[in-house]
Amino acid sequence: EAFLALDAPTRRCLELTETMRGRAAEGSLLDVLDQTQTPMGGRLLRRWLGQPLLDRDAIEERLTAVDVAFRSAHRRTALRAALKGYADLERLTNRVVQGVALPRELLALRAALDRTGEVRALVGHLVAESDIPEAGTVYPLDGQGLAPAEEVVEAIGAAIVDEPPATLAAGGVIRRGYSSELDAIEDSVAESKRWVARLEQVERQRTGIKSLKVGYNKVFGYYLEVTKANGEMVPDDYIRKQTLVNSERYITPELKDHEALILNAADRTQELETALYRALLGDLAGHASALLATARAVAHLD
Repeated sequence: EAFLALDAPTRRCLELTETMRGRAAEGSLLDVLDQTQTPMGGRLLRRWLGQPLLDRDAIEERLTAVDVAFRSAHRRTALRAALKGYADLERLTNRVVQGVALPRELLALRAALDRTGEVRALVGHLVAESDIPEAGTVYPLDGQGLAPAEEVVEAIGAAIVDEPPATLAAGGVIRRGYSSELDAIEDSVAESKRWVARLEQVERQRTGIKSLKVGYNKVFGYYLEVTKANGEMVPDDYIRKQTLVNSERYITPELKDHEALILNAADRTQELETALYRALLGDLAGHASALLATARAVAHLD
């Protein structure tokens, strides 16, 4: 009841979103009018063209908002600049709610919310400088919905590293200090890797085998490699692991313990990071209504 009904032949003849020569948008009314800066604004404009308003008050409110922006070229230019590159907050919020948002998408969401404060300030300047009495009561110039959502910004900033990998599976997504359990695992792994890094020099001095090497491969894990020429110098605590043509590979109980810690920690870290990330998405989803209200307001401004 709020919109004028347009049947398919009428839409086609008016060339609202595509021309009569084909299905291309170029040359259509949408193509002429679409100077939007954001995906949300572009989608809203397309919807508006397909749903002309019937209510006179709603039409007047929309025209008032346009008039306020039109009268201040300086503020309008600044507002357009602030909207340029503004992330698709509507899409990102829906991906958070669905639990499929990627780490870099969360940073894009945070960046959009960070910019929302600037957008809100510019809208305030537009209204303050306008000589239209009802300017401050017309959506979206009334500021309704333009909430920076500081809690969401802080939550993402506290949890996600500044330059996360493309996917959660790559690891290294959760910021240090966010989870004491995750930090403890990373600390123990780091200490074990330092121990392994020093092992070659330590064992060369202990055994007197100057050619001794410490290595690693995915099949056999960590090992101590000794040439067969130095076989008589191998200590009793070395356990044979693999025989090669010119050398033998060994492991010690201590090296085996550090190897288990390093290798098992990778799975545990991945498991814990995934759980922390899923919990974060759940918390952010609780703010979906506010985020979608901001997305709607930004789309209207655009």
